[in-house]
Amino acid sequence: RGEEDRETLNSRGNYAILLRRTGEYAKAKKIYEQNLEIARRTLGPENSLTIMQLNNMGSVLFSMGEYAEAQRVFERVLEIREQLYGPNHRESLGTANNLGNLLRLLGDFVRAERLLRRVHEAFRGEFGNEHPETLRSASNLALLLSDMGELREARILTQETLAGLENRFGQDHPSP
Repeated sequence: RGEEDRETLNSRGNYAILLRRTGEYAKAKKIYEQNLEIARRTLGPENSLTIMQLNNMGSVLFSMGEYAEAQRVFERVLEIREQLYGPNHRESLGTANNLGNLLRLLGDFVRAERLLRRVHEAFRGEFGNEHPETLRSASNLALLLSDMGELREARILTQETLAGLENRFGQDHPSP
């Protein structure tokens, strides 16, 4: 099968995720760079596997503190995913969430709020109030609202999120 095989790209990508989670960002970034080069050449720039590798590259750049580059990558991935799947597809929403969290960190609250509200509303409409994706998006939105000084709304959303987690998983279960 070789290094250009989809399964090989997936396996290397999974290994890079593990490296990122253990703080080995430079190693993860190198793998994503290699995977991206191979995927673009063999599968094309808008193939779902290529886009997944690019999104993961954005995540490692974010983790490394390379925020401007991470923003550029997430914006490109979001543009492609919205064209391919639509704005409310789970893949598009995941990237919108990543970009929204990054923009929150950068202090671009207006754009972050637009994205994080969109993500939360879409997940709530699709899955209901107690689905893990809905709860995670509510938590992200609450953090942004807190940063913006919208403490009343942030508090209400945080309380609703906590209640949803407890209803779904029980009080003694670690959150997802």
